[in-house]
Parts: sequence; C-alpha cells; structure tokens
Amino acid sequence: MGYLPHPPDNDPITGSPLTGHEDEPVRVVIEGLLLKRGFTAADIAVEPTRHLHLGDEAVTVKVDLLVSRRGRPALVVRCAPGSLASRIQETIARARLIAEPWAPLAVSTNGVDARLIEVADGRTLAKGLQAIPGPEELDAALADRPPRRPTPAETEKALRVYLAYAAFKCPTDCTF
Repeated sequence: MGYLPHPPDNDPITGSPLTGHEDEPVRVVIEGLLLKRGFTAADIAVEPTRHLHLGDEAVTVKVDLLVSRRGRPALVVRCAPGSLASRIQETIARARLIAEPWAPLAVSTNGVDARLIEVADGRTLAKGLQAIPGPEELDAALADRPPRRPTPAETEKALRVYLAYAAFKCPTDCTF
C-alpha cells in the first residue's frame, strides 16, 4: 500500500482548519484529485448531512464528499484508510441515503486505491484512482442513469446497514 502525503492545515475546498480525524488525510487527497480533474469547489459538498428517521430513532447520515452536477446528486465518495472491500456496503448505504434522488455512483477510497460502484446494484464498475470520474465522464454517466428515488423499504434497509457500520468505532491508530 502507498502512503499519503502530509495533509495541509486547511481543507482545500472549504478552507476550514482540519481537525485531525483519521479520515481527513484521505479526504484531502481526494478533494485535490477531484479539483485537478476539473470539478469546482461548488460541485463538491464536504461532509454533508441528512436527517432521517428509522422508526422513532433520529439518524443523521453523513458522507465524506458529495459531488453534484447541474443540481443533481451524482457521486458519493467515502474516504477512509484501510481496506476498500470492507467499506463497499457502507458506501452504497450512504449513497442511497444522503440525498433524494440518490447519487447513482459512489467511490470507496483509501487515497491510494479506489472502487467506483454502481449504487443501484452494488457492482464495482472500475478500480484504481483513475476510476474516479471527471466532470465529463460523470455527466455522461448521469445521462445514462435517470434519477432514482428509493422506496421506503430500500431506505429502511440502507439505514440499517448505515447504522451497523456507524456502530464501529476505531481509535485514531486503527490499522485493520
């Protein structure tokens, strides 16, 4: 596995000071990659949230990055160190929950490798950082994927998956 460069003091998109959370170095690398690929800061929401309910339980869903195109959620990016395979279902759940209609594509990345995922069926479409689409590729992908609004059953299932992963807490030096 490769190594990430030391992150800057401030987030490249928001300008806010970094907090030192273990996912930030990965997120900052991917923000830079997205900007180099041609996205603007206005295209990329950093750590957006959405409030939902599962029965009586209030749930706040958060993603690392949400890329929108022409006002439509297009790509959710989950940035975290470690194994990509262990984060695929979590990434799909986040993508199905963060916005309506849901973002049709998602990326799970550790900053060194990535998986581009079809949110509707969970298929891995491509691997490697080069798989993260630029604006033109994302626009073409959106043209082939009409907006999809989840059914209540799909939302409930995605919330249950999201909550299962949210229950896992790693110390800052988590290495698995």
